[in-house]
Amino acid sequence: MAREKPDYRATMEQLNDLYPGRELLTLDEVKAVTGYRTGDSVRKHFPSVCGGKYNKTTVARILAGGAA
Repeated sequence: MAREKPDYRATMEQLNDLYPGRELLTLDEVKAVTGYRTGDSVRKHFPSVCGGKYNKTTVARILAGGAA
């Protein structure tokens, strides 16, 4: 079983503080968190689910250094 990255829990906590009670993030929210300026950059690095929404746990995992 794979181990989680050291920064995953802290990143997930920050996302939960910013967007409480939600599992999916919009493109603009992911851009705000990552600092990417274009939607193309977000779509290149983060897989979307459910009509262009992004799973919060996947975003946290990738930001913590995990694979997409």
